Amino acid sequence: MFNICQSEIEDANFLDICAGSGAMGLEALSRGAQSCTFIENNRSTAELLRKTISEMGVNKQCTVIAKDALKAVETLSTTTFSLIYIDPPYSKGSENPFLAELLTAIDRHLSLEKHVKIFVEARKGLSTTFELNRLQCSSRRTSGDTELLIFSMI
Repeated sequence: MFNICQSEIEDANFLDICAGSGAMGLEALSRGAQSCTFIENNRSTAELLRKTISEMGVNKQCTVIAKDALKAVETLSTTTFSLIYIDPPYSKGSENPFLAELLTAIDRHLSLEKHVKIFVEARKGLSTTFELNRLQCSSRRTSGDTELLIFSMI
């Protein structure tokens, strides 16, 4: 992912959804992102992430939101994001209802830079027939059983 967007990381507002350890957002900061907002539903994982952020000394650049991703996205309408990374739970089939709802919420509620890139890590073969108004799947990169889907503005 970072090889694809390296020239766009500098001063970016990065959003890491389903952040887990926060590795992607923290890597974005190390590569020059201005800020990172992490969304992680698991409260104990979010606390560990806060501890890591504090130990790294990047508290002022980071926000951790410990709540459901759909609810969190709806509350972030005042921040404009230029890069978004989503690593949702994998679905068993070619459909992922959670991801469809999440992308719809992003499409409807978030303020996005004109040249935003949204990276989604998903199971290979995931359907991308989401009903979106401003976003489209512009690229797919496959590695083993995983695909990196890249969404951009229409």
